[in-house]
Parts: sequence; structure tokens; C-alpha cells
Amino acid sequence: MKSNNGSNIKLTFEDHITMKDTFQAKVEEVKTGRSVIHHDSEEPTATTPMRKLVTGLTEGLINNNASQIGDYTEKLKSFLAPNIDNFNHVKNGAIVCYRGVWKGVPIKSATIGPAPSPSENRYNKTGEKCLYLIDKRIFIPDELELNPTDPYWQEQKYEFPAFKFNIADISSENQDLDNTLGIAFQISESGQVFIGGDFSQTHQIFKTDKNKRYRFSQILSELFKDRGWDGIFVPGVLGHSGMTYHNVVVFESIVDQWKDWTVGNYYKGKK
Repeated sequence: MKSNNGSNIKLTFEDHITMKDTFQAKVEEVKTGRSVIHHDSEEPTATTPMRKLVTGLTEGLINNNASQIGDYTEKLKSFLAPNIDNFNHVKNGAIVCYRGVWKGVPIKSATIGPAPSPSENRYNKTGEKCLYLIDKRIFIPDELELNPTDPYWQEQKYEFPAFKFNIADISSENQDLDNTLGIAFQISESGQVFIGGDFSQTHQIFKTDKNKRYRFSQILSELFKDRGWDGIFVPGVLGHSGMTYHNVVVFESIVDQWKDWTVGNYYKGKK
């Protein structure tokens, strides 16, 4: 086994010599802990269709081609849908988790819930209700991108009863996760759906336009919503080697029940 460690990914190459040579390349994202197979010589075309579809969507987003965006959105949904119909539920009891907001955000009640005016985010569009929770509060400052010189925020503790709802387990620990779907979420979690050409120009477009940057992620969440899922349990995207975390993403179907899951009133958080 040979491995090559980068800052955010770890590549592992495995050679098996039998009657014929076989080759498998795994990629592990250090920030999320997600490991997927990107090439398998015994099944070399396993992920090629999705890659072509993601490239087509990305080109449409870059060129503001609404027809192409719509076409590749539907193609991606059709391609990935079979992997979602038979899927693992989160079987945990109540998941202890947290929601943090900047200290300057006005809170009109004793508890903190979903944003009252939702903006574009990784798994929801503008105006779509969605609650993002985190299972390790130590990562709240990273998710809020707090200034180190002002390390305070407002925090709400939750006990989310995942076992009562249809919450899909898309964590890196789920060994039964379909590899193609794993790659799809790896793309989503990286936030970098890039294609050939001028990399810097493509990067700038996706960096400054959340609608474009998160469109692929939103397609994935739409797939789960359309099939009756109430939320997803996914890796947080700002972990590091040796310590990762998860986000619980709660969809509109149950998000109005959020007050039932809060523990006490909100309080001031600090690094």
C-alpha cells in the first residue's frame, strides 16, 4: 500500500496481483473523513456518468444557461435517485447538538431556532426553511468564521430525536453508503465543482455566487426531500486530521417542531 498525503485529501492506491492486475484508488477527505473509490480497474466506468453530468451542470452555471442547468439537474436526479430509495436511517437516540449565531444577531425569543429569513445555503435555497445543527460545539467558531479577537457568539443546545424521523445517514462512518452517492456528497462538501479551462476564473465565479456554488448540493437535498426524508446527517466540512464532526440538516417537513428539541434558553458561547 502506498499513500500520498495532501493538505485536504489523502490518496490511497491498492494493487492486487491475481490472475490479472487490478487497481483501486481511494480518496479520503481529511476535513470530513469521507473515503470513496475514485477509480477501480475492475469497474472503470462506475463513476464516469455522474462526472459527465456534474461537468454539464457546472458549465451551465458558469455560462448562465438556464436550459442547460435545468436539463442536467433532471439528469442528475434521475441518475442518483435509485441510490436514495433504499437508504440507511440514523438510528441514534437523541443527538446532542448545537446551533450558534453571531452575537450581533437579534434574538426575539428565549431560544434560537432556524433563520427567520433563510438565505442561500449548502442544502437550502433562499426562502426554504432549514435548520443546521452541529454535534461538536468546538467547531461553532469555525462555521461562523468568527474573528479571533472577538470570540463570542450566541448558542442554543438541542437534543434532536433522530430516531423519530426519516433522517438519512450520509456520514463518513456509514460503510453501506453507495460509492457513487459518496462521491456526489464529496463534491458537495468540497464546494468546488470545477471543470477544465481557467481554474481561477471558475473558482471566482463559485466563490462569489452562492446560488452557483451550492446548486449541486441543493440538488442532492431536493432528491431526499422529494422522497420523504426529513433531514440528513452529514460530515461537517471544516474538520481536520484527527478531529471531525457532523451536521444535522433538518428539512421543512419537520423544522417547525424545533422548539420541542431545544434544551433550556440560549446562552453566550465563547472559545
